[in-house]
Amino acid sequence: MPGYANPVQTVASQGSPKSVSFLINQTTAPTAFYTATTKTKVSAVLAKNTIGTILPVSLYVYRDSDEETYLTSEVRVLNQKYLVQQLVSGDARVDDSQDQVLDRYKVAADFVLNVGDQLKATCPITDAIVLTVNLEEGI
Repeated sequence: MPGYANPVQTVASQGSPKSVSFLINQTTAPTAFYTATTKTKVSAVLAKNTIGTILPVSLYVYRDSDEETYLTSEVRVLNQKYLVQQLVSGDARVDDSQDQVLDRYKVAADFVLNVGDQLKATCPITDAIVLTVNLEEGI
């Protein structure tokens, strides 16, 4: 079937699906907006621009195990754009090849947060970007 992509190594999930929305209100230091209380899979993060100019958005993951914050994805958003998408076979939006000019991946693939890990974000203009995160808690 054209346009159909099979998920890579998928298994039936035992987690609880959840969606979290967050209006980015920090311009410089990454602000935590979600803290994992159980092992959690982040399957998608969508950034929606509410003011209509192109804005850079950065998504970070704070790993509690080593107490470090890592840049996960950084995109420029005009209307809306994914920062994280579920990895599917044969889909060029998410892959393992790095953009040589930007020195980063096109879009981050889904990832897992352990207990205490946090999602953080920044944007240079406050209250302009809404992030919608799709995740599964308790996997």
